[in-house]
Amino acid sequence: MADPVDNRSTAKFLAAPGRLQLPAPVFVPPVLPRVDFREQLDAMRASFEQRRPMSVESVPTPIDRLVSGIIGMFGTGKAGPRFIQDGDERTRASAEAFTRVTGHAPNDDVDWATAAALNPNSYDPKYKGARPEIRVVRIDKVADQGVVRADAFIREDRVFNSSTLKYNLGDDRGPNANFDPENARMAMYVDYQNGLVVLRQNPSVQVNGDGSTEAKAAIPKAQVWQGKDGSVRIKYTGHDSFAPDVGDTLGTVNGDLVFTPGHGVAGTPGSTGVTVNGRTTEYPWLEIYQDAPNGNRHTIDIQRPPAKIDNEKLGPNVGLFIDHDIGSGVQAIAPFQERTIVQRGPDNFSYAQVDRPSANAAPVGSAPKAPVYADGGAVKGPGSSFGDKVPAWLSDGEFVMNAKSTEVNRPFLQALNADPFYLHKMLAQRSERTQQQGGTPAMSGASVNQPATVNISASNTDDIVGRLKVLAMQWELTHSSR
Repeated sequence: MADPVDNRSTAKFLAAPGRLQLPAPVFVPPVLPRVDFREQLDAMRASFEQRRPMSVESVPTPIDRLVSGIIGMFGTGKAGPRFIQDGDERTRASAEAFTRVTGHAPNDDVDWATAAALNPNSYDPKYKGARPEIRVVRIDKVADQGVVRADAFIREDRVFNSSTLKYNLGDDRGPNANFDPENARMAMYVDYQNGLVVLRQNPSVQVNGDGSTEAKAAIPKAQVWQGKDGSVRIKYTGHDSFAPDVGDTLGTVNGDLVFTPGHGVAGTPGSTGVTVNGRTTEYPWLEIYQDAPNGNRHTIDIQRPPAKIDNEKLGPNVGLFIDHDIGSGVQAIAPFQERTIVQRGPDNFSYAQVDRPSANAAPVGSAPKAPVYADGGAVKGPGSSFGDKVPAWLSDGEFVMNAKSTEVNRPFLQALNADPFYLHKMLAQRSERTQQQGGTPAMSGASVNQPATVNISASNTDDIVGRLKVLAMQWELTHSSR
């Protein structure tokens, strides 16, 4: 059999029963004019498939690895040359982790950035092989926004932990747009291209009294919401694995951030790019970058701790207990909350903003989907001693039902919409049963094809008081509109 040859690499294929052998390929950068490599590779694969034993079709062969490697290098033209050699275990592990989550191999720089964050291994010797903890939530994709990479890092080489009375190793670096996701305390990616939120908490490294170190990672926590406009809210927390866990917001790296897509194609003239607003702890450093699909990158924000606490003693022991606003602050989370009534005593009710249901970040294999909410707002009226009211001009037989009651009674309301006489029929059936049991029918003289009158009576003092309050509000509303 003739040896297949191309101008970039030479490989010998030795046929044996049910087996193919392939020496490690040698990569030489192309120097000839651009050709359609994918077409050549597809033809190469097709011709070779005819020689492949049927019994091993499901087993990756050397030709599969060669083709995958070359396609990984030339795939879409968006990424720089990348040829996965057997010796590059980190790149291979990143690609495998990404493929398991997305269902396809990394194709461009955005994919490879997320792949690095999903890599389940640690490679820095200081981690001593301890693995990071990675959690994922799926979101709706947003075109042309690429990936937003954020991370919290410690500038010092070590910091003092007052809860353990020992030192922890820091990241020993400053802001870096090309940061390695494992060279941070926590990395947080919003991948709009692949529809993922990735949280990676790297191992904490504690320095013992004898100078030895030990490493282990704690599990990051996060709640995730998404808006109809593609904005993503992440309420996150990460704590030192060697420190006592006393809550999500006490002595932890935590924040509540909203990532809002910009207008236009990210990284092109006129595009506003992603913006980030919310709250986060004063310590450690926080850097946020956006990588656009076209390869452009811009810095969204770099949050530096106040100089007086940006040191190994005060940073973690003071800065983790103080929050500060980013951009518009907590106003950014309003679309992901709802107004509700909270009872604070036997006769003490007040309004409060509470979070809507969210998705909790979970292990890679069981990543949930973030709920998507429309961007609405509270309806406000003139206000009174009884609460806000909204004027409404209603015809006879019309009434207003609040959102919660509507949701609870949705099946009944849908039945009414489907059959205008549904209520009449239901009341007629009830009257018939009452009459059969010897009682007085509630709908005497009414039939299912005629309008029925429903009388509402107050059965106890509480109902009477409630009705009086309603009448008082109606009177006040009528007179306040004059």
